[in-house]
Amino acid sequence: GRERAERFRLVLELGIALIARLARAAAGHPAAPAVPGERALIDAAGAAGPERARALADAAAAMAREARAAQATNLDPGRTVIDTWQRLGPRLKDRASVV
Repeated sequence: GRERAERFRLVLELGIALIARLARAAAGHPAAPAVPGERALIDAAGAAGPERARALADAAAAMAREARAAQATNLDPGRTVIDTWQRLGPRLKDRASVV
C-alpha cells in the first residue's frame, strides 16, 4: 500500500541522487561527501571526464523516466527497481563505458 509506494519512491530517488552525484564528480565538480565512505565509492566508480559525466547524467535521467512511467502505469515497484538497476548497472560499472 502506501508504505510500499513511499519506499519505492525513496529507493529510486536515492538511486537517482547517487548517479547524479557520480556525474558531478566525473565532471570534476564533486559535492561534499554526504555519508562516510562516499568519496571512496565515487573514486571507484570509474574514470572522470566530460563523456563519463554525460553518460552518468543520462543514466540518472533514464532512471527518473522509468520511475515515473512505472508509477503512472502501476507496475510492481520492487520489480521496477530491480529492472532499472539491471539495465543501468552494467553501464555504470564499466569504467570505459559512456552509456
